[in-house]
Amino acid sequence: LARGIASIASTLPWLVQGMYLALIVTRLWTIGMAIFNAVMSATPITLIVLAIVALVAAVIYAYKRWGWFR
Repeated sequence: LARGIASIASTLPWLVQGMYLALIVTRLWTIGMAIFNAVMSATPITLIVLAIVALVAAVIYAYKRWGWFR
């Protein structure tokens, strides 16, 4: 079994790289879904606070970035 796996790894390195890429993509997708679930399960108060923080950040960005906004 070990010889067969070593043979595949040496003759088809792109297959091993593809499997590693699939592992990384799966882990990133898992992290993304965890973040999405956390946002979806947040209470409305949390969402309102996050919206206010985002609005303040946008105003600060616009104030620093564009002179006509001042």
